[in-house]
This record gives sequence, structure tokens and C-alpha cells, in this order.
Amino acid sequence: MRRRGGGQDGRVLDVLALSFPDLSYQLKACFLYLGNYPKDFDINVERLCQLWIAEGFISQEERGEDKTMMDVAERYMGELAQRIGFTKLPSSIGNLRHLQTLDLRTSYHGEISVPNVLWKMEGLAYLYLPFGYICTEGKLQVDGLRNLETVQNLALDVVHVRDLFTLPNLRRLANVRVKEKLKDLTMVNKYILNSNHQLQHTSITIQICDLRSKDELSLLRQLLGCVCLVELSIDGIIGKLPQYEHQLLCPSLTTLVLKYSLLEEDPMATLEKLPNLRNLSLFSYAFVGKEMICSAHGFPHLV
Repeated sequence: MRRRGGGQDGRVLDVLALSFPDLSYQLKACFLYLGNYPKDFDINVERLCQLWIAEGFISQEERGEDKTMMDVAERYMGELAQRIGFTKLPSSIGNLRHLQTLDLRTSYHGEISVPNVLWKMEGLAYLYLPFGYICTEGKLQVDGLRNLETVQNLALDVVHVRDLFTLPNLRRLANVRVKEKLKDLTMVNKYILNSNHQLQHTSITIQICDLRSKDELSLLRQLLGCVCLVELSIDGIIGKLPQYEHQLLCPSLTTLVLKYSLLEEDPMATLEKLPNLRNLSLFSYAFVGKEMICSAHGFPHLV
């Protein structure tokens, strides 16, 4: 880390050289692993994190009760990214009371620091939160933003789900992420099934390890009856799809992703009746039965 150079490469090396000795053993290993890639190579962050895990760079001791190895790897990525000048939002942004659009999305999926001042920005109509992990004081508040029409990447382990009920003009709720807490899924259901809201488009990602109980299957059944649900991704064990009457199938659902569902019965008899489904993805043990059969007239709009 003593080498200096000109231009952008030299600046990055200069910054890292000041802090490299202070990195933990794991972070040093993760950083040095980047030497395997050629200059200007586009690195897939998820793939890199997986390689770090495979190499044994990610500490099991840092997982915690509700964290995965990938969570820890992405946190490592965030720490390294911050060393070379990445995404901390200043608290003074809360003073922009009349700002209408705040887009915090980046190609970087690590941890990003966001001050808990968004609730002060009364003029916000479009809020795009980072896809990666958000570091903030407590849970990020978005309550009372009466002009808000669009929210994207709303992770309910970071933002209070109850805040949704204080957003009277919300029309687009994109990529709501529900992780492990059944009560959060219950509250999301309660909100989107409420006839008083203005929602026209909702997409939800559910990451709950096991969804096989009667209560959880009932929640899924309710979701698929929601007229504003357009995209649904489920990462967790279902075992079998909820049973519905044909007329209750979600009329708006265009995209469905199932992962680790462990479906034993052929799901096609149910899925092919979704009237507007255009994209269906089955990943990583979504189906573990013997065969799936699609009828000649099923999936009328599948691309």
C-alpha cells in the first residue's frame, strides 16, 4: 500500500493507504482479493460477496441472530466503499422542505448512511430509497409526508410500516421488503387492502424463512386478492400454494418470483390461471416435486 500514482487510480490508492493498516483482518483480506480483477473490470457485487464467503473471509461470529453470511459480506463491502469516498447523506438535506424528488438509488448495494430527517421534507412527492442497507438513527421516519406519491425500496426493517397509514396520496409503492417479521406482513396487508388508500401499483418482496403456517398462507391468499398488487417475490418455504376461488385470483399481478418455496405439488394448475401474469421465475428449490404440467390454454399473457 505504499505505491503512489497519478489520476484517479493514484487518488484511490492514496486514500486507502491512509487507512489500510487500521482495517480488520477480514477487511484486509477482502480488499486484497480485489487484486484478482483487471483494471476497469465491472465487478458484480453479489458475486464478489459470495466469493468472499467461499474463501472464508467472512466472520461467522459477526452474523448475529437475524443476519446471514451475505448480510455480513455486504456490510464489509459498505465499509470498504466508505474508505474510498462513497454514499453519506448530510442531515442538512432535511432543510429542503420544498424538494419534490429525492433519488438515493445507486449501483452500490452496501450500507448507506441516511439521516433520519426525511419526514421534514414536506414537499416530497417521489422518494427512491437505496436498495442496499440503510444506516440511520432508529427507524427511518417517513410519516406525515402528505404529498408523497411514490416510494421505492421500502425495507420494513428500516422504516416503520405504520408510517404508510400517514401517506394519504401514495399511489406507487414499489419493492416493499418484508424480512422475517410476520407482523410487518400483516400490517402491509392491512394497508394495501384498505379501500381508503390511493394505491395503483404495489410490488412486494417477502423474505420469511417459513410461510407454511395457516396464518401465513392466509396472508398470502389475501395478497393475491389485492387489485393493486403488480409484482410479488417470495423467498421462503411455502410447501403448497394457497387455495383460491378463481374469481379471487389477483387480476393485476404481472410478475411472480418464487425462491426456496419447496413446492411439492404441481403449482401450474393454480399459477396458469393468473389472468395477467407475464413473468414467472422459479429459482433454487422453488419446486421439488416430480413434474409440472401446463395446459394448452394456461398463462394467456406469459412472455
